[in-house]
Amino acid sequence: MTDNEGRDYYASKIQNIKNAGLLLAISEYSRQEAIDLLGISADNVVNISSAADDRFQPISTDPETASRLLKRYSIRRKFLMYTSSFDPRKNQANLVSAFALLPHELRGNFQLVIVGDGSEEAVRKLRQLAEKSGLDHDEVIFPGHIVDADLVALYNLCHLFVLPSLAEGFGLPALEAMSCGTAAIASDLTSLPEVLGWSEALFDPTDPRSIAKKIHQVLTDEGFLNALRSNGLVQAKKFSWKQTANNAFDAFESHHQRSGKNQTKRSGQQAALTPLEPVASQAMMGAEEVVDRILKLDQASALTNEDLMEIAVSIAANRDRVEALFAQ
Repeated sequence: MTDNEGRDYYASKIQNIKNAGLLLAISEYSRQEAIDLLGISADNVVNISSAADDRFQPISTDPETASRLLKRYSIRRKFLMYTSSFDPRKNQANLVSAFALLPHELRGNFQLVIVGDGSEEAVRKLRQLAEKSGLDHDEVIFPGHIVDADLVALYNLCHLFVLPSLAEGFGLPALEAMSCGTAAIASDLTSLPEVLGWSEALFDPTDPRSIAKKIHQVLTDEGFLNALRSNGLVQAKKFSWKQTANNAFDAFESHHQRSGKNQTKRSGQQAALTPLEPVASQAMMGAEEVVDRILKLDQASALTNEDLMEIAVSIAANRDRVEALFAQ
């Protein structure tokens, strides 16, 4: 793809966003970006938030199993963890620099584990930075991709989770860690203050000294460490996929009700159909039941083909009702 093709493709995506009647954002920060940067009406952008999967929760791992797991990833001491992709906004470099700024006698009790798939070049540069910063080869670990079962266990086993991103649409890794009862601190930029929910858990990600100061506070103040754990668990419970789904349904319903009223005013006709109300047969599901059925898709027992067909027909029927309003 040429530069011009890339710009045209990006511009077309932006225009499609501007043309949309309703946008769903995963954080208030993302919602405000659409309003401020694209000039979209505040009424047409709704924050439905996001959530962590239910498997991210406090678990107990017996010492033998924990030992084998940690050995698999070359973790030999208590550890700090960060999991992310490796693009520049994820800011691993400042985290490595901050870790190197910790007093040697304190840092020697911990390892920094940076989880995620990164190119060999990206990892090589971070290893070089660690070496130049005076860190030993085993003080910063790059285990690469970790399977979900191990990731949940590592969240539970790590001493502190640190998320220093410069920009996030939501910040799911922090919520996953908090859902596991793990102490978490994060950047004070973009959406992360919404996720963490406590200003004391935040730092300036552009300044390694600010990151190091917050890490030092956690590692040397057990009261603060425990407060992060307890506050994080409470904060994490404010996010759920059911709530997100209900927020989305409410947003669609509100938008189409407004659209229906506007259409009625233009045409002088009374809209005969109520948006998002089940129609076509007594077997048709309502919005709440559709949400519950969709939530089950991620569970071990998959829905039957009949369940999936019923959900699809319900969604399609509601869509047809909305289109009928605009056709009047």
